[in-house]
Amino acid sequence: MIYFSEELLDKAINSFEENPESLRIRKFIFCLGTNRWENDSDLLNQVSLKNLIQNFLSSKSSIQELEYFVYGLVKRLNRPDIYQPIADLIVEKLTELYAVTDDSEETNITIQDPQFILSKIIENIESNPEKVRIKKLIFAACKKEWENDLIVIERLTLEQLILETKSNYTSAENLSKTLNKISENLNKPSLYSAISNVIVQEMTPLYLMEQNLPKQGKSTRAESVETSILKLAFTEKEENKQVESSNKNVSFGPNPFVAAIKLELIQNANPLRVKILIYSIVEQPWDHTTQDWTILKTYKLHDLLSSLFNSQKSLPQIEDELRSIVNILPFPDENQQCVFTIMEVLNKYASQ
Repeated sequence: MIYFSEELLDKAINSFEENPESLRIRKFIFCLGTNRWENDSDLLNQVSLKNLIQNFLSSKSSIQELEYFVYGLVKRLNRPDIYQPIADLIVEKLTELYAVTDDSEETNITIQDPQFILSKIIENIESNPEKVRIKKLIFAACKKEWENDLIVIERLTLEQLILETKSNYTSAENLSKTLNKISENLNKPSLYSAISNVIVQEMTPLYLMEQNLPKQGKSTRAESVETSILKLAFTEKEENKQVESSNKNVSFGPNPFVAAIKLELIQNANPLRVKILIYSIVEQPWDHTTQDWTILKTYKLHDLLSSLFNSQKSLPQIEDELRSIVNILPFPDENQQCVFTIMEVLNKYASQ
């Protein structure tokens, strides 16, 4: 588990209380800790910031998860422009708490628990519907060759593959470059580009953790895949269709193809119209108020698509809700066409 330094926690709380925006900070942290907004300053001042923070962080196992919830709250407030810098400050101070103290060193060194991080990465990959392709791509980066035979790939555990891959690439950026180059040579480049993003996102905490370790001699192992390997025309034989679902009525879960879906929607439809339609079914129906426009500006299309997939809505349900929204929006013909495009893209990736 992650241990929080009492000293750093007290330091963070002091900085919050001394800030000119201390009341708004307290409101924000209260909402993070209790999942409800409170405006009563007397009540807010009676609650321990320390308890609120500990309650909130107890279920957040990584900095990435912390940022997701903090910035997600900003997007749902009426005045996100005011609370954005407050969120930045909270993230800055609370990320320092993801630490343990090593008393064997002369100075305190803060590190994250690498085994915990590794176990979470493995858990996330194993639960991903595209885990077979993820393993294939990690194997390719690790062993500098493409392999379709799952028996060969699974001779190594996922933990071994991740650790060996990380030792071959000393930064998440270098790993990302290699994965993207491999993806470009596969017969489904956009799909594998999205999977590359999933791998890098999952493994980045390992690199962040390493940055906080005492500086030691760096490995001299190869930093990137050899040019001759990268130029290979990789082909993926579809030998594992049993792990793929062709049932388009299934509910979406967290989707590894968000980047590819976003790209296709931008290329084939009006991006603003797409944002309004998806916003209307994952947040609230669009009514053209100033508040709606203000909130929409804080969202990226990528965020809205992620929220849509995390909602666990089925494809028919998504289509029904989109078509209902069209009936209350202006320019129905243009919006109907946009709905058609959205569903066409979603159906395409549901069958991948």
